[in-house]
Amino acid sequence: MTAVNIIIPVENIAEVKAYYRDIMLFFEDEGEFLLPVEDPPISLQVMAVTWESMQRYPPKKNFPIFAYELEKNFLSYCWVIYQNGGLIDEVFKHEEGYYARVRDPADNVFEISCMSFDDDIDVLEYKKISEALNLVIEPSRLFSSEIKRDTNVIEGKVRMQAPPRGQIILPVDNYDEARMYYRDILSFVEIGELFFLPLEVSSVSIKLKRITEQERRFFPSGKRYMSFSYKIQSNFLSYCLALYKKGAIFDMACETPGGYFARICDPAGNQFEIFCDNFDEDNNEVSSEEMPFFFRY
Repeated sequence: MTAVNIIIPVENIAEVKAYYRDIMLFFEDEGEFLLPVEDPPISLQVMAVTWESMQRYPPKKNFPIFAYELEKNFLSYCWVIYQNGGLIDEVFKHEEGYYARVRDPADNVFEISCMSFDDDIDVLEYKKISEALNLVIEPSRLFSSEIKRDTNVIEGKVRMQAPPRGQIILPVDNYDEARMYYRDILSFVEIGELFFLPLEVSSVSIKLKRITEQERRFFPSGKRYMSFSYKIQSNFLSYCLALYKKGAIFDMACETPGGYFARICDPAGNQFEIFCDNFDEDNNEVSSEEMPFFFRY
């Protein structure tokens, strides 16, 4: 398991896995698919859901669930996807770079961006590819994965000179409530409109996206699909206890023969999981008895 996993809900696992492996050309590693970004690795985990749950929480149609950024060769990359049979909704060129919206066979939408116009193709090839992809040229386009390049963070926690390479996009009804939850309770590091996971990883972030009145029918109240997971190295009990005391909404936490895991919700119903393979604790006095949701297998 990589440090960060993005969960992809599907009914037909074989079909969607084949899509990410054979059409998107994501590298498959022990059942997970690695995004084509620089280190650290970020993976997709294709998760089976029932027909009933798909009816209750249908795919979000035009609502992206993750995004990633390429360093260059954007058009060449999209051209390969297109020729492989990729489901590309739209491709744009604007002042900041390129942007594409793509979907998988389960109708999960994701975004690809690139802040560079460098591409290893000639003028004639550029024209052919642009026409085939129906490339639209705009003065500017703000998309879900945007972040300013010169952003820094106070207290020296994270310092970035470039956009994050991978993003997890979460739908929220009340943006201010969700923002305070991820920043003040979960202690995710806020940079602009992005929230970075509490890991030694500066290339993975959370983007909170307000849902519109028209989108609300796709987001009924209650718990939603699992959105992502991340792994911490040690001190799992101390970490979860601190979050619980600050007001984190735990569904469960447990100890297994292979380590620990916890499931948490945010105020909008988005769920995520925390894993830890290590039983080590720096504080020997911490006890799981302080967490009523904790159990052991």
